[in-house]
Amino acid sequence: MNVKLKVLIAHSGKRQYEVARLAGLNETELSRIIRERRAPTPEERQRLAAVLAVAEPDLFESPSAP
Repeated sequence: MNVKLKVLIAHSGKRQYEVARLAGLNETELSRIIRERRAPTPEERQRLAAVLAVAEPDLFESPSAP
């Protein structure tokens, strides 16, 4: 699960369905992105970052260091 994205949505004060709509996604697609069932396209990453008012690299967790 992408905890960072989930926390950013919660801290935005918006509901998940609102973030999805504003980013041009449906709620199911955003849920799949959060649960890491599908990767967002570069365009979706940019739109999500804009909706959440964060830099795109801050949206998704970095891979864990070994």
